[in-house]
Amino acid sequence: DGIRDAQESRGLGDVYKRQSQRAALEHIFSSSVSVVQGPPGTGKSYVGVAAAQIKLQLAIEEAEAERARPAAEDDERLDAHDDLHPQRNIPRGPILVVCYTNHALDTYLSDLVRAEPDTFKLGNESRMVRVGAGCKLDELERFTLFKQSRGKAHGMRHVYEK
Repeated sequence: DGIRDAQESRGLGDVYKRQSQRAALEHIFSSSVSVVQGPPGTGKSYVGVAAAQIKLQLAIEEAEAERARPAAEDDERLDAHDDLHPQRNIPRGPILVVCYTNHALDTYLSDLVRAEPDTFKLGNESRMVRVGAGCKLDELERFTLFKQSRGKAHGMRHVYEK
């Protein structure tokens, strides 16, 4: 299936350690909105990182296909469903991660940065924005909205300094 193909091409191996993790990934890629929840230690961050890696691989494949497509097919591109990956029928677009605690968000984001060092290397901060106060990890500080907006929107400064 499309998820497994993208997973293998990303070098992820078999991320399905548990049946519930497979079900969560399938739900993520078959819905425009998904909730992954569970008690500590059930693999929520693991599934989230795997989902992000698969979406990154699909974006790479799609960009390569766009570059390879002849210019004569431009009209077909306009007719395609803009919100779905053309070959896999998987929702495109940004990933929004909402966590109950700042600690859970930082855990997920640091796992993602470690799993995808080339994607989130220095200079690629705009690929991810951490919104909210309470970032305790220095490695994630460069992804905060405050750091990314510094020099661009001075009006936000008062929100974070309180």
